[in-house]
Amino acid sequence: VEKPSFLAIASPPSLAASRGAFEFLVKSIAGSTAEILCGLKKGETVELSAVMGNGFDMGRVDPPEEYPTVLIFATGSGIR
Repeated sequence: VEKPSFLAIASPPSLAASRGAFEFLVKSIAGSTAEILCGLKKGETVELSAVMGNGFDMGRVDPPEEYPTVLIFATGSGIR
């Protein structure tokens, strides 16, 4: 049984883009992926993959002129 990992991206998008790095807030849970992440040393590499899934179909906002503001919220990390 896989144990859950609790983490969140802590760096603002503009900082991450300018530095090419993300900062994460990770709660270490023994036996989980989070424990492995917390054990990494400075300079070690973590591989990332492209975003998976289809995302939100903006065509569902119809007619668009009736919805000048659309708020989309997402959660989850997809880290295993």
